[in-house]
Amino acid sequence: MSILLFVCAYTDIRFRKIPAAIILIMFIYGACISHVQILERIAGLLLPAVPLFFIAIANKKIKGGDIKFLAVCGFYFGLTKLSAILIPSTLAGVLWTAVKKEKSVPLGFVFLIGYLLFMISERIML
Repeated sequence: MSILLFVCAYTDIRFRKIPAAIILIMFIYGACISHVQILERIAGLLLPAVPLFFIAIANKKIKGGDIKFLAVCGFYFGLTKLSAILIPSTLAGVLWTAVKKEKSVPLGFVFLIGYLLFMISERIML
């Protein structure tokens, strides 16, 4: 999954788009490989995606690729780990907007930063 997250981060920074083909590969990979229980994965899929979908319809600031990306990540990691990854991802997004002076944030990149920080913290706590 790490390699796929790196690809998403690169394409999101370079083109400001996360290709649907990569998201589909992530979904298939998550369906076959994830060790998280199915109810946790379904919660990770639906709970972030459904509210973001309605926010996207209302104000058109969140793109569909970002919603699909978060939904697939939630499906792979489960709701608990997704939440733990989104905390440092949010901080990375705030730093991105402060440094780059941009209103939009490449979600694939800031999610990768959050994921890496989560993995480091998980290794330290072991």
